[in-house]
Amino acid sequence: MSDAAVERRIAAFVAKFSPAIAAQLRDARHRLRAHFPRGVEMVFDNYNALVFGIGPTDRTRAAFISIAGYPKWVTLFFLDGARLHDPEGLLEGAGKQVRGIRLKTPADIDTPAVAALLAQAIAPHRDALAAAPPLATVIKAAVDKQRPRRPAAPCRPAATRSPRSSGPAVAVRYGMRPDDGSAMRHRARKGTYGVAHNPRIRSCCEHACFAGAEAAAGAGTLADALLQAPSTRVVGA
Repeated sequence: MSDAAVERRIAAFVAKFSPAIAAQLRDARHRLRAHFPRGVEMVFDNYNALVFGIGPTDRTRAAFISIAGYPKWVTLFFLDGARLHDPEGLLEGAGKQVRGIRLKTPADIDTPAVAALLAQAIAPHRDALAAAPPLATVIKAAVDKQRPRRPAAPCRPAATRSPRSSGPAVAVRYGMRPDDGSAMRHRARKGTYGVAHNPRIRSCCEHACFAGAEAAAGAGTLADALLQAPSTRVVGA
């Protein structure tokens, strides 16, 4: 596949995101690539995220640093982040190996603190990168089934009743059952009622609306993302 064809496919991957996140992804990718004149950039259009990983070879496990795009943010991942000296406390994650930084802006990559972390991450791979060809991009995998690349739409507002209405209480059945097994009903005589005034129903609604947008940070790593991605189609591996 030619370089132009690869970039066209990447542009299509990025276009699935909102304009704001797409712009951040493009910028963050450009800034990360600037640190790697040699090596291989591997692209994984995974189930949870779009990942750009870099390593000295095109082997998936050779990628030691990556940029991952999610519906609401872009994260910089360090495969061996747990070993890095992080005096500023920028790295997030509690696993044995992977750490990440959720970027406020792509320009965070160029700050002295993040640049120092990048230098530490690159150091063990310096010789291998020096022996690698000029930086090339390879699309390693695409996934047919994916989480939505854009944030979920907000829940619809609850139905309202006119403050002027009066009369017998109105029972609204939500089709949910509390612990005692009886049908859950919300009764009210005046005002606005429904999802927004029932904590239990509101919680279910919020979970349904936003589950999937808040992807786990660990899923953005190259190896984990591939393992968790269903229906992975390997391209050019």
